[in-house]
Amino acid sequence: MIDKTSVAIDLVRSELKRSTATVTVSLTVPPCVQSGSVDRQQKSGSSPRLDHDEDSCKEVLVELLSDNYQDLMIQTVWEVDKELRLARQLLGQCKESFSSLVSFYGENAQAFANDAVFWSDVVAFVQKFTACQRALRKQMQVWLSTVLPGVSFDPG
Repeated sequence: MIDKTSVAIDLVRSELKRSTATVTVSLTVPPCVQSGSVDRQQKSGSSPRLDHDEDSCKEVLVELLSDNYQDLMIQTVWEVDKELRLARQLLGQCKESFSSLVSFYGENAQAFANDAVFWSDVVAFVQKFTACQRALRKQMQVWLSTVLPGVSFDPG
């Protein structure tokens, strides 16, 4: 999982190098309000020209819209890098601890293809030990019932 995450974050880094931060300018010009008076010069023309209220035509709304992809992804890459460093450090500690545990039992951690091989041996041992322990308890219970009839034995 650490390797897959590293590959993915490297792809994000290359995308950040390829793309640039952008800012979009949005200009909004409201329609001019028409006053309804007819231009005197156009009386003889086919269509009357309406006068405009000059104050309503002077306003233009300018809005800057920034694309925050770069900022967000740079922050995300930084946080993921921090978590990856921590995960690698913890993995290293786990490997060292596993190696120490395996050597306690007289084994070499390098001899195992993966840790599941070691743990399957431990599980097999615990299962056999538990089965033997149950059999011994049962055997002791039978023996005590013949030596001391009427006394129950619970090794619990």
